[in-house]
Amino acid sequence: MYLYHATDRKNLDSIMKNGLLINPPKHAFAEEIGVEALQGKIFLAFDAEAAEAYVECADECPDEIVMLKINLDMLDPYNIDYDWNNRCEYYDDINSCVYKADIPASFISECNPENEPSQSIYSFKGTDLYEIIMDTFDYECETNKEIGDE
Repeated sequence: MYLYHATDRKNLDSIMKNGLLINPPKHAFAEEIGVEALQGKIFLAFDAEAAEAYVECADECPDEIVMLKINLDMLDPYNIDYDWNNRCEYYDDINSCVYKADIPASFISECNPENEPSQSIYSFKGTDLYEIIMDTFDYECETNKEIGDE
């Protein structure tokens, strides 16, 4: 099982050398969301189509998008979290998560989005990712607030 991250092709050499960084020098959504909401997070989609849609929404949409995939088994489940920037109303709408640590270049490969499977939150049933995301989503629905809000 894989997670996906779309980015500008201009970033590819740096990513393949340094990995995906939780605090990169520049972030596509800094002006829209704010740097504080982006710090310490790498945003990963459950399928390539969702990742591509996110990067296309950036204020500065890349001229050439490159799709990266990361093997879920390589990631530490303790660093997976719910994507509060993409709060959803229904289970079926959940299509991304946050990773709260750098992802080494050795975990990343470039892929052709057309060759990647369509995945949803249900594709990850039986994994730590599924449990983490669904527990947080259920808590949000029950309390109607983010964890940590008072």
